[in-house]
Amino acid sequence: LTWLQWLTLEQLNIISATEGSRYALVGGESLAAKATIQAHLRRPPRIYAWWFDSVLEDNGSTVWMDVFRRRWSVDAGVLPARPNPIPSEWRRIHRSPGHHAIGQEHMNEFC
Repeated sequence: LTWLQWLTLEQLNIISATEGSRYALVGGESLAAKATIQAHLRRPPRIYAWWFDSVLEDNGSTVWMDVFRRRWSVDAGVLPARPNPIPSEWRRIHRSPGHHAIGQEHMNEFC
């Protein structure tokens, strides 16, 4: 589950700065094609999302947070993390080093 945000470039860059270097802004047409969208809604041509560079693992399975109950899918404890590579068919949006700013040239693609 996720949520959609409609942001100005200034707002997007505030979020980009707070996400830091361990997150990447990724997506495009291939992510939109795989999204589960209710039948009565128009499928967006592109979807972008923040992608974290690692995930928690329990006995080889990814650990997920239940957003409705605000609890993890397994009991708390120290869990190992594994790399979470970006799927090859997704596009990674360039963010400047340091401030993690996203340039105006990407806004036309997002809209």
